[in-house]
Amino acid sequence: MKNKSLTAVVATSLVLGMAVVPAHAQTAPFPTDVKPFQTVEKAKELPSEDEQDAYSFIIDWDEATSPATDEEKQAIADAIFADFNTTVEFDRISIAGNWILKLDKPVPAADVPELTKQLNAREEITEAYIDAYQFPAAAPNDPEFDKQWPFHNEHDANVVEAWDLGFTGEGEYIGIVDSGITKHPDLDDKVAGGFDMIRNDVNSGDNQPGRDDDPSDPGDYGCQGNSADDSSWHGTHVAGIAAALTNNNEGVAGTAKDASIVPVRTMGKCGGTASDIADGIAWAVGEKVGDLPINPHPAKVVNMSISGKRTECSAEYQNAIAIARKHNAIIVAAAGNYDEDTAGYQPANCDGVVVVGATGPEGHRASYSNYGEEITIGAPGGNTDAYEEGLTGSYVIPKPENSFYSTINLGTKDPGRAGYGYQEGTSMASPLVAGVVTMMKQANPSLTVEQVSEILQNTAQPYTKEPYVGGHYRPYKTASKMGPGIIDAFEAVCSAADLAGKAPEQCGEPDVVETTEPTSPAEPTSAEPTEAPV
Repeated sequence: MKNKSLTAVVATSLVLGMAVVPAHAQTAPFPTDVKPFQTVEKAKELPSEDEQDAYSFIIDWDEATSPATDEEKQAIADAIFADFNTTVEFDRISIAGNWILKLDKPVPAADVPELTKQLNAREEITEAYIDAYQFPAAAPNDPEFDKQWPFHNEHDANVVEAWDLGFTGEGEYIGIVDSGITKHPDLDDKVAGGFDMIRNDVNSGDNQPGRDDDPSDPGDYGCQGNSADDSSWHGTHVAGIAAALTNNNEGVAGTAKDASIVPVRTMGKCGGTASDIADGIAWAVGEKVGDLPINPHPAKVVNMSISGKRTECSAEYQNAIAIARKHNAIIVAAAGNYDEDTAGYQPANCDGVVVVGATGPEGHRASYSNYGEEITIGAPGGNTDAYEEGLTGSYVIPKPENSFYSTINLGTKDPGRAGYGYQEGTSMASPLVAGVVTMMKQANPSLTVEQVSEILQNTAQPYTKEPYVGGHYRPYKTASKMGPGIIDAFEAVCSAADLAGKAPEQCGEPDVVETTEPTSPAEPTSAEPTEAPV
């Protein structure tokens, strides 16, 4: 049993359109009895913002200094887009209060910078940018639990110990903003409603026009006719890590084992637009989004296993996060799998987010995990790049069993049988943390994102030293760019409960650590829908 000295906290305190990938990685062949996932190499090949053709645009009109009528706004847009051989149609008002315009014909990526420049030169426009596609970054009796090293390894997350505290997520809802969900015996009884937020029918691929209340994942293969792609079932794997049925004599265990799941489908065959993802966040936490019904199961924790290249957080994402804060909900986001600094990736570089880097069973940063000042905490996400010392020096060998074992679908293209499989990535680390934060919120519902972040950091387990292996590892990344350490679910839940004055006896006597007062959340901009211009 690991040391369980409680640290109590006393209060004195895929968007600018861009390619966002599911924050998962895989660099090694997988066992033949499990379904493999997308590779980190493939993720790196996905187009960044400046490489994408524009199919829709976001315009933030300057209503304060240069107000224009809807007819004047449409005329301005018509004139500029006509120079780029396309017409535009008003689609809707985004959750940030901006115009979403659909293009009749896409503007080639090479012309997007000039189009953006011309739009932003107008005094009536505060900012205009491409709405580009985002892409998916007591021991239980579950028979596959022994394959889930993040729950029972020397450098695990102390989740099993935390269950004994009595805060297991019961009565809580976790929003999974992802690719949807498939039927699965370890998930079906956990699903509470959900919604499909994808507006583009081709990208959705579910034969149901527009948005609807069915978050089922029909498969995300075949982007732009590429029939070689297999479906990822990304949302199903993520949901299982967060809250799969546990102690049911079947399959695997989930982190917040008694929590419910609210799947919000925002990513389809070609990922998802930033505006759809932002709407999905807002809907998940109980905000009114356009004319959609309000979520009857508002989530107090929302997982975003999404990461995409962008040097600053976009207004769409930041506004959705502000809405979540207004509802006292916590956003947990993957750091990304590019082995690069998080400063260049969103939502990791957004304010008010718990950002999660990935670790392997060795206890240091996984070779693919992004790193940087934005990282809040590290958590097990899998690491098949195993470090070994040999007679001729250090090297890396593949160990598939070092990945995260969870729920998947066994269909290659379309949904097939329910199953289980290994996947790795910050996409897997993030829902584990989301599960722990859910248990913390059950223990102390009033926790703010600042308090959650501080508790996670004050109770973290120390990392081991990252080795030096060219092309894989650099010691400074774990030492100074991954936050204070690996999440400790037991200590974090104890501290959350103690802050509410109800720490269980198992937590022991607290060591008092002062924190700063939480700041007031920023007020989101208006997201009320307006009539389309005529």
